[in-house]
Amino acid sequence: MQSRFFLTGLTLLAACSAPLSSYTTQVEEWSTLEIGFLQSPQTTSQAAEGSFEALFQRARFQNPGLFASWQKWRAAIEVIPQAGGLPDPKLQVGLFLSSLETKEGSTNNRLSLQQAFPWPGTLNLAAQAAALQAEAAREDYLAKELDLRAMLRKLCAENSWLSSSIQFTQAHLDLLSEMESVVRKRWEDGAATHGSLLKIQIELALLEESLASLKDRQLPLLAEMNTLLNRAPAHVVEWPKDSILPTFIFDSTQLLRSLEQNNPSLRALDFLVQSHQVNVEVAKLGLLPNLSIGVDWTGIQDNGSGSDSGKDAFALGVGIELPIQQHSRKSRIRKATAILAATRSQKIQTVNSFRSKLEAKFFQLRDAERGYDLHKNGLIPKGHQALESTMVSYQAGNASFLDFLDTQRTLLNSELAVLRAEADRTIALAEISALSGTKFLDQ
Repeated sequence: MQSRFFLTGLTLLAACSAPLSSYTTQVEEWSTLEIGFLQSPQTTSQAAEGSFEALFQRARFQNPGLFASWQKWRAAIEVIPQAGGLPDPKLQVGLFLSSLETKEGSTNNRLSLQQAFPWPGTLNLAAQAAALQAEAAREDYLAKELDLRAMLRKLCAENSWLSSSIQFTQAHLDLLSEMESVVRKRWEDGAATHGSLLKIQIELALLEESLASLKDRQLPLLAEMNTLLNRAPAHVVEWPKDSILPTFIFDSTQLLRSLEQNNPSLRALDFLVQSHQVNVEVAKLGLLPNLSIGVDWTGIQDNGSGSDSGKDAFALGVGIELPIQQHSRKSRIRKATAILAATRSQKIQTVNSFRSKLEAKFFQLRDAERGYDLHKNGLIPKGHQALESTMVSYQAGNASFLDFLDTQRTLLNSELAVLRAEADRTIALAEISALSGTKFLDQ
């Protein structure tokens, strides 16, 4: 009988804990990424090999920073059952050093089971605040995932610009080398001055130095990419073929208007504000006393005095905490209120900062598009025509050597400007997508 009584009491006390439906939901969502982080990314990715998306999926599950954010999300989830759970019940065992005689018999031992719990509603609110904190951790993970995608796109664009710049610079270097042979021959024949030969040799030296500088950038770029992939700095990277993004048409005004709803960092701050609002209510409930309930069992020996002889005694007790230390309890309210105000101000500051950054990225995109159009559709076609014309005129003696060098330098600068504009456009689009929290690049 005693065991059934105690089990019933424990069941009723356990029912006072807050429900954990939000915990189960968030664990299920967190677990959807587990197979990617704990298995080889190649076995989980459906992206075409050699594409940017395949590279992102590999980095997504190999990047230690993103893995850390994923684990922080799980840590925040595990706070939910802690916040909504009751403290463990307390069991006491007592043995009487001298028997206490009653008319039913003498007492020889005693068991006491007690459970403390806060004021009704406190546990539910605490679990709700913890669940909102976990939602904020999930949004932080999504924000870091977007940042990783943008960083990968930037590095891929920089590599594409670097590789193409090396090719174009090498081509112009080869052209100047051929021209240097022509000038040397004309100088040996007395048809060109020694100054012309020196000028083209100087131009060759400058172009060789520029080419060496471009090639030297490849190693730090490779190391930076391997850092994101959690690999050795010199590990060979299979750069994607679709590194450069084309022109995208989107509504910049709409992206600014929907910034607060779409950006995961701002959504995380929203969840934190809601969580701190609930924490204020929890602190206010802390002004009320904690309660406790307990059951006592006292064993009585049968003395043969009657029908009730030897029947054990049971008692149900209810306790209430005396909330004398009101100063510390009110201090918790002031602390929770201050944290709430700070988080609201942080949200406003972050929104303003993101809006200004987004405007700056819009400008960078427009500037890149203007530069691309100017050089690609205007200066480069004319530059090729001018270079061919100048070379023919120079060989015929109708143009100066400086005219040829200027034309050749202008054409190379325009070709490199197009490559730089393509990379800048790609980087701006990737950062706009990350800041706005949208996936318009995937449409």
